[in-house]
Amino acid sequence: MSKDAHSTKLPDDLAQCHALIGELLSSLRQQELEKARLLARVEHLLRQMYGRSAEKIDPAQLLLFAAGAMAAVEAEAQQVETVEFEPEAAPKKKGHGRKKPPVELPHLPIEYPVPESEKVCAECGTQKKRIGQKVTEQLEYAPASLFVIDHIQPVCSRARAARRA
Repeated sequence: MSKDAHSTKLPDDLAQCHALIGELLSSLRQQELEKARLLARVEHLLRQMYGRSAEKIDPAQLLLFAAGAMAAVEAEAQQVETVEFEPEAAPKKKGHGRKKPPVELPHLPIEYPVPESEKVCAECGTQKKRIGQKVTEQLEYAPASLFVIDHIQPVCSRARAARRA
């Protein structure tokens, strides 16, 4: 050991020694934090300087978005102040399949006759009666015009009196 290390007189009081050690430890922690901060800054600067050019961002470009973001936040704050409580409406259900063709287009009906074999009930032999029809719409395009073809298919069932028997 050198003479300088022994020349500093340590206090004989235990409380003073503890206080001195506490000060030294806090000073050491502060120096370690400062060292870590400086190392992180050096690493960041090295990455900026020698990193890939695609990753470099000009800080001035980020300011372009700041004005728009601030305007959006202000507009939202004003909107929140003026909006009154409204009960939530039920969400609209999305339809299934394709949309129907426009009503204003001309319709060209094509009716398909029911074969004679299907007009008679196979179980009881009575004549079936027309109770409705099924229409399938098909959008067609002819040069310079649009029209809708309605495919009409009769739906038949046996008569009510025959069903009761």
